[in-house]
Amino acid sequence: MVVFLKVLHSVLKVFMILAIIYLFYSGLTRTYDWKLFLAIGAMVIEGSALLLCGGGRCPLTKLTRYFGDEKGHEYIAEYLVPERFIPYIVPFWVVTVSIAVITLVVNYIVTL
Repeated sequence: MVVFLKVLHSVLKVFMILAIIYLFYSGLTRTYDWKLFLAIGAMVIEGSALLLCGGGRCPLTKLTRYFGDEKGHEYIAEYLVPERFIPYIVPFWVVTVSIAVITLVVNYIVTL
């Protein structure tokens, strides 16, 4: 079960990173299409899950710990991010998404 949850968590992490990249791309190129709305929806769902279900932490991390994993991180964080930076992953992504959304909104307003 732990391996399944970690793989699921990693796949979702990759999807969210791609969604954030697409937010930046859409903001910079003024591309407003269904993929942008999918990315925005993914951000809203993830943010809601972090706030409502996880208390600021990913619910999958808590679930993975419940099933016996000591740290609960997905494979990406475990293998690519040094241990001392792991507590800063969520704040980093919050700032990154905020910058992407600001870029998107500013460029949308400029085109009006």
